[in-house]
Amino acid sequence: IEDLITHEYGHHVHANLRPWQKTLWLNVLNQLADGRVISQYAATNHLEAFAEAFVAYTHPNYERGALPAVVEQFFDLVIGKRAKIKKLSTAWKG
Repeated sequence: IEDLITHEYGHHVHANLRPWQKTLWLNVLNQLADGRVISQYAATNHLEAFAEAFVAYTHPNYERGALPAVVEQFFDLVIGKRAKIKKLSTAWKG
């Protein structure tokens, strides 16, 4: 259920991106041959691709390289580096 909640929160994050960030996300997806490199569900559309990638990137056990480099670079730029996310995630869980 935790991943489901994170997925839905990912939709909220996407909805609140600045226009240039949304355009950048579309450019990232255009660089990928198939959204399924994130997950099969991510191939549905750009919104689901964002939410699925958000789940992966923010997961406490995420390892660098699990997502395509261009996706990691996007999230590094837009929401912060992995070390920062992992620290916040650990603090939140207590």
